[in-house]
Amino acid sequence: MSLFQFSKIKISRKTKITFGILISVTALTVIIIGLWLAWNNMFRQNDRFYVVHVNVTSAEGRGKWHGKVKEVMPVVVQSKYDRKKSDVPKQELSPNDKLFTLFEIDVKKLRQNLEKVPEIEKVSVQRILPDTLDIRIVERIPVAFLARVNSEKLVDRNAVVIRKSHSIDIAGLIPVIRNFKETPPGNGEVFDEIKSALEFIRLYREVGDFAVLKIVDINLAKDDFVSMRIHYGGDRNDYYNIIDVPRMNPEEGMDRILSAIQASKREGTNRRNIILRYNGQAVLKAPAEEVK
Repeated sequence: MSLFQFSKIKISRKTKITFGILISVTALTVIIIGLWLAWNNMFRQNDRFYVVHVNVTSAEGRGKWHGKVKEVMPVVVQSKYDRKKSDVPKQELSPNDKLFTLFEIDVKKLRQNLEKVPEIEKVSVQRILPDTLDIRIVERIPVAFLARVNSEKLVDRNAVVIRKSHSIDIAGLIPVIRNFKETPPGNGEVFDEIKSALEFIRLYREVGDFAVLKIVDINLAKDDFVSMRIHYGGDRNDYYNIIDVPRMNPEEGMDRILSAIQASKREGTNRRNIILRYNGQAVLKAPAEEVK
């Protein structure tokens, strides 16, 4: 068959479309592979972008993780793209430790791995060309001890259990929550039972009217009520035992506590036990006794 005769062969429209699609897919595949190879050569495998510096910042220099490059580096290495099992994580980097480039780091994976640490709430990661990995950590801030003062277990504002040894050191500045019925969950998990107590803590820390009320102890022994010990105006000697505050509507409870303490101070007596079991009533008693 001559070339002239071959050109006379009719090709169906369906066949033309199929050939067109195949040619387009092939061309697209070649382009993608070319771009991937170019990206590898230009960035991922380019020795100009080897990681030389790793910055770890937290809480403006006051965080537990601030400057802890040694602790963060194993997590960085685990976040490499296509990491081989034979890779040995290095603890520190220097200009001569050309281990990997900035573009070999899976930033999303690195962020997710760091956020698995119970005491870390949020992480942002940024590549700073040509050789710096910038990691900014938002740590969970402890708001209460569990069971006893200086316990190893604390909770943040969202009731997430965290470890004292791995958290920002604010010992002595936070209250203790006692007598909960359930066993606290594992580190990094939410302790639902204590959420009502945390709402009282949030109110005195965030609402201006309640700033004079410093809660130092919250007792959850009763199902429908909380009892607490409060220092008024930051004075450890000016304390009050607040007994049986309904757990429902904590803001109203804090209003009643403040009003009852102010009434006690106006009397000028030593009535430091304040019972708020019934709405609209505040029973003041002396001498002071420990909350049971």
